[in-house]
Amino acid sequence: MRIALYMPALSAARHDPNVRAFYRHLIDTRGPKELQAVYAVMRKLLLAIHAMLRTNSPFDKPPLLLTH
Repeated sequence: MRIALYMPALSAARHDPNVRAFYRHLIDTRGPKELQAVYAVMRKLLLAIHAMLRTNSPFDKPPLLLTH
């Protein structure tokens, strides 16, 4: 799973405003290494994918992506 989510997480951290804000928040406040922040984004994406599959709903930029 880590291999499959790494590039989407990097892309989302660069281009999606919600994910970018979450990524920057992690780096600015907690100070983890950038790779750890990417792993946190990967986990958020995985949880969003799981929720979409569980509820059988289409992707609609979840507003809770910023919460941690």
